[in-house]
Amino acid sequence: YVWNISFNDNHHLNNLTDQELNSFVSPKLTLYGHTSTVTCICVSTELDLVVSGSLDGTCNIYTVEHGIYVRTLRPMGDPIVNLQLSNERHILIQTEKDDTHLFLYTINGGLIRTKKLEYKIVDMLLSDQHIILAVNHMSLPQPTNNSVVARIVIKHMFEMKTMQTIRLRTQINCLYFTKDFSHLLVGVKDGKLIVLTAEKKSLSKHVAKNNQM
Repeated sequence: YVWNISFNDNHHLNNLTDQELNSFVSPKLTLYGHTSTVTCICVSTELDLVVSGSLDGTCNIYTVEHGIYVRTLRPMGDPIVNLQLSNERHILIQTEKDDTHLFLYTINGGLIRTKKLEYKIVDMLLSDQHIILAVNHMSLPQPTNNSVVARIVIKHMFEMKTMQTIRLRTQINCLYFTKDFSHLLVGVKDGKLIVLTAEKKSLSKHVAKNNQM
């Protein structure tokens, strides 16, 4: 579904009852096309695109405004577990079955690059020049304070070559970029938020860990 959210006054969502919330949020469009469970969705109002991935191995592209079907991407038939859509009109798809694969497409359906990975991806982000991957290692029987149990892998978007690896002593839950791509937020399993700062468009060269909160 594509939903409309409309505000006529200064109501705050967290103060609304279920009945009041239903008056603000209403379904606008229903999108069809997958034959199995939808696992991931990305929306860009700037590009007027909705991109969805499914266990059926397909990635469908629609318009946001009118829900018009655009095209279907079929990387290799394996279940799609994650995808990212960049403002530069690229789609990054992660499939996972026996192996983990990444596929980089243009929104026009052109396949730019594919890569098989030797590790499982927890989360991923796509910026204008980089792919950011979160990877957790297998839990150690007796971890120490210096044990590396996770890493953030920074890859060149088009070549998919590793440019930098940031090692962490706690496992990762999720990644998030701030709006201007100046900070990478890393949610970790010990309840902290790690903030990585970077010079814009030079993420791999200027990474420094800020205070953990």
